[in-house]
Amino acid sequence: MAQVISALQQKGGVGKSTLVCGIAYLLGRQGAKVLIVDADRQGTCVAYHDTAEKQPFNITAVTDEAGLRNVLATYGPDHDLVLIDTPGIESQLTAHVAASSDLVLIPSTPSQPDAIGASRTWSLVERVRAANGGRPRDVQIILTKFHHKARITARITEAFLGHGMPLYTHGLQELTGFKEMYSTGVPTGAAAGALQFLVAQMQRDGVITWSRAPESCQ
Repeated sequence: MAQVISALQQKGGVGKSTLVCGIAYLLGRQGAKVLIVDADRQGTCVAYHDTAEKQPFNITAVTDEAGLRNVLATYGPDHDLVLIDTPGIESQLTAHVAASSDLVLIPSTPSQPDAIGASRTWSLVERVRAANGGRPRDVQIILTKFHHKARITARITEAFLGHGMPLYTHGLQELTGFKEMYSTGVPTGAAAGALQFLVAQMQRDGVITWSRAPESCQ
């Protein structure tokens, strides 16, 4: 059965779709069987899939809980990972997505409005976990669109950690390549390197459970 990974945030514009599309692209290139479920009516992931031929992942869209349950039951067993993109709003669907996930990623830029959104989303996920027997099993806040040397990055990082929130050790900084990938279909340059580093670290930490099998010696 696939590992189900969702990106949730009550605040829009924080990089949910970029995170989902980037992970799907990279792990698909590594050989994983990946499905994106686009539950955001904006359809950003569907549009990204259509920008380039032979994207290394499958895509489908849902609009409600019944559709999500059907997709997970029907296609989950045939994939290694299912990645779910969600709208930037709290709803019954987003709560159901959290309850259906093994891992919830909460993207946040280093700004006070986005950090507040991340905090509220984390609280929602914790309520879902308490009512759902501990599922999702893992929650990670991923810092996005940041600059390493900016004071606001350090302040938001300290605020997350000071409140005991699960801020992941690595994130995706502000890079032009993440914007360009929506027109080219392919993360390139520094953006590709940052994405590869983040995903590799998440695999090493067991946050993402799928990893490419080592090549056997001939």
